[in-house]
Amino acid sequence: RTIILDVDGTLTHERSIWRYLMEQTGNWHRGKEHLSEFTRGSITYSEFCALDAQLFTGYVYRDLKDLAYKVPKYEGLDDLFGYLADARFTTCLVSTGLKLLTDYFEERYHVDLCITNDLEQQDGICTGNAIVNLSDDGKAGVVERIQATFGKKHLTVVGDSKGDLSLFRVADIRIAVNTDSHELMSAANAALHTQDLRELIGIISQANEL
Repeated sequence: RTIILDVDGTLTHERSIWRYLMEQTGNWHRGKEHLSEFTRGSITYSEFCALDAQLFTGYVYRDLKDLAYKVPKYEGLDDLFGYLADARFTTCLVSTGLKLLTDYFEERYHVDLCITNDLEQQDGICTGNAIVNLSDDGKAGVVERIQATFGKKHLTVVGDSKGDLSLFRVADIRIAVNTDSHELMSAANAALHTQDLRELIGIISQANEL
């Protein structure tokens, strides 16, 4: 069994680590303009990430990571990841967010693979360039990589936004968490609105007949 977990908005209260960091550093007024341009279709996703990354030029990468680690997270993470490890799931984090945040989970829990974006750094200082490993509509493409690495297994996907729809389409079990997307809700086998991710354990267990 393999499980793919989205991160921003699924494991954390914040739906975008990019926005969170811009708010914390006083750059959100610029970031909001970039988001508007992307939403209107004026710029591509890569251009969107590039513009946002420029806002962090000269910042100390470690300082941004310290901010990212303070993102409010849902309760029950220890139990959820403990359950997945005990049940021998291949656990993958797939996020269009930033490594600044996903490192938090990789350092604390058993994670077999993490695919996310990053800010380029040189000697610990952000260069203003984005490292885009995953686009907003490219999540489904990582399934082939996961299967090539770990083999084809029964796939459970947990996500919170329209960006997870492509993964939902190729998953055996689809669980929506704290979503406001009607499309994601419609595509899900189960939907959960909770502040405590321990509630996910029963759903995952039952869906995988454990």
